[in-house]
Amino acid sequence: MREGFRLKAGVVMTLWTLGLGMLVTVISQGAALAKTAREIDVSVDVAVEDFEKKVTGGKEFLTSSKGVLVFPSVLKAGFGIGGEYGEGALRVEGKTVDYFSIASDSFGF
Repeated sequence: MREGFRLKAGVVMTLWTLGLGMLVTVISQGAALAKTAREIDVSVDVAVEDFEKKVTGGKEFLTSSKGVLVFPSVLKAGFGIGGEYGEGALRVEGKTVDYFSIASDSFGF
């Protein structure tokens, strides 16, 4: 009985350590790979064009919006412990007015 508990505790610790390693990697990659304003704008342009093409009424929706916060991609990773990171831009009348980043972490199975 005690050996079974040690085995389960060992597996949980291993999974927790792997998850923590992935979380640190995601967060550090986000900071290390921070994009320039120009790179973010290009990614946002592509995402907006793709939205207009693929979503019926997408162009009208964007035109009628007071502002649109666009995150072209958000990198997610995790196993037990996870995290995500992404960068985007706030567009008002089709022009970038500010830049934002999103980061979060989670714990659980």
